[in-house]
Amino acid sequence: MHADAFLQTPGHWLLAAAISTVDCESKRPWLSNTERARADRFRQAADKERYIIAHALKRYCLSRLLVTDPQALTFSQNEKGKPYCTHPTSPWFNLSHSGNWVVLGLSSQGTIGVDVEAINRDISEGVTRYALTEQQREHVEQADNNSEQFMLYWTQKEAISKALGLGLSINFQTVHCSGKLARSHYTHKEQPLWLESRRTPDNHLVSVATVNDTSVEFYQLLEWNEDILVDTWR
Repeated sequence: MHADAFLQTPGHWLLAAAISTVDCESKRPWLSNTERARADRFRQAADKERYIIAHALKRYCLSRLLVTDPQALTFSQNEKGKPYCTHPTSPWFNLSHSGNWVVLGLSSQGTIGVDVEAINRDISEGVTRYALTEQQREHVEQADNNSEQFMLYWTQKEAISKALGLGLSINFQTVHCSGKLARSHYTHKEQPLWLESRRTPDNHLVSVATVNDTSVEFYQLLEWNEDILVDTWR
């Protein structure tokens, strides 16, 4: 499927790209001068690649939706640091990247938050106490895979924080999300949110938070030459 086929349909979308399948340097020209300068400041090649692909993907998709040149797009941040496109009719978007994955959330219906993280990682007691309620900590301790269960909670909380535009100002212990791969509902201070979480093929978790009850359409990038070809992420 060509990316334009789903971009023109109103809704929420998540596009996941494995950086190992993208020619990073060919996407560098899509970035602004400021973004290219920031990319060059990364010391690790993988960090640089993730940054370039994430922001090139953002510009590609938004420019298709807005029928404008990718480099003509400008971006700003709210008071909590959430980026947004300054074009008056731009859809909402959010980016996240970890390991081999870059994910872009897009929505024509309201603000969206996304987070991707590796499942198998060492989690300190301090981080667990910072992020989880007592009930959630007990759930993690009883889970067959403690790290995966923790990361389900973490990615959902990150997605919620990003959807609400709150950044690090949110108290994660006040977020009583489901911690389940199934679609779920959550209300934060009278703001209803819907959550969807999925696994990637190589042990990462992706969570998406949206502000209305339209299911997220998940796609994986297959090819990106002049155009983007995608397939449904099953």
